[in-house]
Amino acid sequence: MEWVIPAVAVLLLAWCLVTYNRLVALRRVATQAWADIEVELRRRHDLVPNLVETVKGHVADESKLLDAVIRARNQATLAQSPETIGKAEAALTSTIRRVVKLAKVYPTLKADAGFQQLKSRLSELEDWLDDARRFFNNSVQENNTSLGQLPAVLLADACGFKIMEFFALENSEREAAEVAPKVRR
Repeated sequence: MEWVIPAVAVLLLAWCLVTYNRLVALRRVATQAWADIEVELRRRHDLVPNLVETVKGHVADESKLLDAVIRARNQATLAQSPETIGKAEAALTSTIRRVVKLAKVYPTLKADAGFQQLKSRLSELEDWLDDARRFFNNSVQENNTSLGQLPAVLLADACGFKIMEFFALENSEREAAEVAPKVRR
């Protein structure tokens, strides 16, 4: 009987270590996934001025839309949390899609090789960001679920583990589809 208390203490310590290590691993996966998103967002932000410059030469009458793209890009680069980044990126996505739709109206823009290359690169980045966002949100869901489940919740609060924010882009895709560019001649 004298071995019961030390055995229980060892089992409790082992449980604490395993639970703590699992929570750390889940947090690190989500943190790394967020870092991957930030890298691609920076690449996207770097492409936007090139897109605007390419379009300017073909659609001089669209300065308001091009200015809106630059403003949206600047807001996106200043955003800090997943929530504010999500809102800023939704606005940027919407304005970029409106610019890309201009190619249907301006044949010279549609034929421009530089524009087509930028459009293709942005499309690749958007696809990658969609996948990365899903992976990040899945990691956050797994992290947050673990933090709320017994018995891990008992250790999570004591060790300072916090619920993480999801990365949502609002309804930018639906909004972008509903807003067609207005052409002034």
